Amino acid sequence: MKFVKWIIIPVVILIAVGFGVYHFGKDYAIDKVTEKLESTGKIDEVKEMVKSNPELVSFIKEIETNPEAKQYLNNQASTEQLPFDTKEEAVEVVVDRVGVTKLNDVVQRAQNGTATQEEIIQELSGDFSEEEIMALKIIAYKELYGNQ
Repeated sequence: MKFVKWIIIPVVILIAVGFGVYHFGKDYAIDKVTEKLESTGKIDEVKEMVKSNPELVSFIKEIETNPEAKQYLNNQASTEQLPFDTKEEAVEVVVDRVGVTKLNDVVQRAQNGTATQEEIIQELSGDFSEEEIMALKIIAYKELYGNQ
C-alpha cells in the first residue's frame, strides 16, 4: 500500500504541474506572440493584406447582412453572449481547437499556393460552430474596420 502511495502522489503532482505549465505557458506564449506582432507592426501588415484581398473581405463582411451580428457590431446585442468577445480569447480558442502545428501548415500551404483560401476556410470552419465563426468574423471586422 505504501508503494502505491509513493507512486500515485508524485504522478498526481506531476499531472497537476504539467497542466499548470501547459495552461499558463500557452497563455504566456499567446500574449508574447500578440505583443510581438503589435510592436513590430506585423499586425498592420496582416490587416492590410486582408483588406487588399477581396475574398477575405467578402468572407468577413458577410456579417454586415446578419441582423444578430449587426447588433454585436453596434454593441446593442441582447443578453446572449458570443462564445468569445476579445481577440485574445479568439486566439486562445483557435490555438486550442486547431493547434499550432496545423496553423503553421495552413500558413505554409497558403504561402506556397498549394491551397486556395476557400479550401483553407472550409477546412478550418469545420473546427468551429456557427456562433464561433460569427464571433471570429465580428472580432476580425472590428479589428479591420473599427465599430463603423
